[in-house]
This record gives sequence, structure tokens and C-alpha cells, in this order.
Amino acid sequence: MPRYARRTGALDEMALSLTGKGLTSGEIVAHLAKVYGMTTSKETVSTITDTALESMAE
Repeated sequence: MPRYARRTGALDEMALSLTGKGLTSGEIVAHLAKVYGMTTSKETVSTITDTALESMAE
């Protein structure tokens, strides 16, 4: 991971993919914890999806 980075691009891709499949932020957090043992917050998932939506709007 690059220095001072808080998350990897892989997390962004997984969150966007799962959102596209219809999962909510809470369901994505639960899925990541269960499958990958990764802890994250609903706010982080929301930030990722909001950023992607903003860039698509541009």
C-alpha cells in the first residue's frame, strides 16, 4: 500500500461491485468481515460509492 494510504483500490472495487449487485452498506461491511476478515465501516463504504457516483456524474 502506498505511504499514508488508508485503503487499497481493491476495497473500492469490491465495494462498488457489491453495491452494483444491490447490497446495502451494512451488508457489504458484513460480507467483507465474513469472507475476508476485513473490518471497515458503513461510512467508508458510503464514501467509496458517493465518490464513484460523483465522478460518473462529471
